[in-house]
Amino acid sequence: MTANRKERIMIACVTTETVKVSDPVAYYDATCVHLIHYIRYKDNSQREVSNIYAGFYKEICKTILINNHNTTIKEHNENVDNFSVMLRTILNIIEHEEECDEGREIYVNMSAGTNEYSAAASVAAMMHPGTTLFSVPTVEYTMRKDKILKKAFYSDDVPVGAAKKVGIPNELPQYHVDMPDRNLVLGLRILQDKNDNQLSTTSGQMVLALKNAGLWRNGNSWDSRVTKKKRSNEAVYYQRAYIDKWLKNGWIEKNGSRKYTLTSEGKDTVSSFYTE
Repeated sequence: MTANRKERIMIACVTTETVKVSDPVAYYDATCVHLIHYIRYKDNSQREVSNIYAGFYKEICKTILINNHNTTIKEHNENVDNFSVMLRTILNIIEHEEECDEGREIYVNMSAGTNEYSAAASVAAMMHPGTTLFSVPTVEYTMRKDKILKKAFYSDDVPVGAAKKVGIPNELPQYHVDMPDRNLVLGLRILQDKNDNQLSTTSGQMVLALKNAGLWRNGNSWDSRVTKKKRSNEAVYYQRAYIDKWLKNGWIEKNGSRKYTLTSEGKDTVSSFYTE
């Protein structure tokens, strides 16, 4: 690699396309490619279930390494049909790469993969200014519209996908989307953990847990001898700074026992953001 050359990171999803993934790697001369795909295994034995995606993944890896000898491929075996899983996976990759080196160029390919992956890729890229989101147009297809090949997506028994030839990447405009507040998400995870373990979630117990986790913004120290007035003030602050905002975001709801529990949106939030 040329001295002082920036690392170029690419994120892509592999299902039944090849050139839509491998050609942009060559175009951007990526030094590292994160490939997300989904291979199920039998009984945790690591024996692959017969899966059409496996052939495409292996073909893409082979093509990338032939055209880009110095490119590192990092595999992520995740459920590509689950939006929350895809969002969490892509965010973790971007955040990890940014922590390694702020000067890295990060490209997110939304052309190939599932609809869930493409949607998550768009959201994740918009949450990280400086990340380049792109798609590649199909120039030539493997099959004519009026004729479906006997083995669709293959050419001479080699996995190719619907696209046989693609154009250069089209970089998409960036629209900034704010990440959810870190303290609110981590505090919500504490509430979820307490509910899951059937522990008390009174304001006093939640304030103590938030302080111990370093998430209490209204003074981080905990003193068991605090006055009732101070405890009352802390309960009011917990209500305004956490509960009211969780409710406004639609992350929690009150059940019949006057206990707050996470909604499906709240569960998706804690499973998608700040997971590392």
